[in-house]
Amino acid sequence: MTKMMKKVMVMMVMLVAVFAISAVPAQAATRTTKLQLNVKQTKMLKFTRRKLPQKAKVSWTSSNKNVVAVNRNGKIIAKRPGTAKIIARYRKNRYIYVINVKKAVKKASSAPVKKMSSSINKASDRLYRVEKTIYYTDGRVESIIYYYYK
Repeated sequence: MTKMMKKVMVMMVMLVAVFAISAVPAQAATRTTKLQLNVKQTKMLKFTRRKLPQKAKVSWTSSNKNVVAVNRNGKIIAKRPGTAKIIARYRKNRYIYVINVKKAVKKASSAPVKKMSSSINKASDRLYRVEKTIYYTDGRVESIIYYYYK
């Protein structure tokens, strides 16, 4: 009878171990990436580094749609300066992108100037119009107009 009791005890311990392992919920995988964009800049986001099945349905959401908008394919567009989170979900896995949007800084032209011209026209007795035109070698033309009273 002692052999029988030992077998029953071993079976009970095994059953308890199996139930304890299966009762622990699976942890969802979460990864985070930080990005920085300028206003009106777009970027295509990917869910993970590995390839997903062809018909995998990944849901994309934005925490602040006024700052960053996202479409169903993961393409984002930066709308206004600020910070937003883009969350991609596939089954129990989540991928979080923290997007920081900054105002774009206008760069000075690096193209050399081909030609410059300026003209002064009298608009009325005391009003003068000054026009300055800059022709760049890359084909751009920039015109600046000033008015002043004498």
